[in-house]
Amino acid sequence: MSNPGIAQMVPYGFEKADQEGATAVGLDKRPVGSLAMHADGSLFAWIEAFEALAVGKLTMQKDNVTGHTSNMAVQAAAAVGATTISLTNASTAITKNQYADGELWINDVDGEGQVWKVLSHPAVGTTATGVFTLHPTDSVRVALTVSSQAGLRVNPYKDVELWDADDVDGPALGVMPKALAIDEQGWMRITGTGAVLADGTLVKGNVVVPSNAVDGAVEAAGATTYVLQNLGVVKMGTTDTEYSLVQFNIPLA
Repeated sequence: MSNPGIAQMVPYGFEKADQEGATAVGLDKRPVGSLAMHADGSLFAWIEAFEALAVGKLTMQKDNVTGHTSNMAVQAAAAVGATTISLTNASTAITKNQYADGELWINDVDGEGQVWKVLSHPAVGTTATGVFTLHPTDSVRVALTVSSQAGLRVNPYKDVELWDADDVDGPALGVMPKALAIDEQGWMRITGTGAVLADGTLVKGNVVVPSNAVDGAVEAAGATTYVLQNLGVVKMGTTDTEYSLVQFNIPLA
């Protein structure tokens, strides 16, 4: 799970207010993955849009970065209690804080199975070494050696994409209650009642999954043998290309 803490309780309509933007301040400046909740239990995640995201459209996680998914070399041993880990980059350059609030984990050899939340890191060129600083409340619990192998994962709520039926980069994340432009920030629905574009006729009680043919849409489970990620249950159905009312229950990424 990539949220930084307990959900903030917010009033109805808060998720549709004009809060987005890189220059947001005060309560409107928060880490991606932060959570908000309505009194009825509906859950929202604060995201950054990689592309334009329209109201009522399904979203997905951006693809993993080539060369960072596993088997990155740990450049220097890290003792128990260490709060920094040095990694040697592979074939794709890393921009400053690209993995902030994402995860670093050890996928093989000494210390394998450990995972940490990344606080910050510098830009790291290809084949170069970078020091990744962990959140201050966390640390290495099993020592790492230069034989250890690591992977990095971007916070899934950063660079969120429209669900692309022809090019699935990752799991479905949520549904938009408000349109966002490229690089804007705002809320995305995870659970609770929301409207979403329908691919095909949906009827009450249908379990819905991501569409295999229409970008940003859902379809009834069993309509195809495509991506069977259970997103929720239809409360009020509609015909093809209209927007159905769905009780969403999408797991946190």
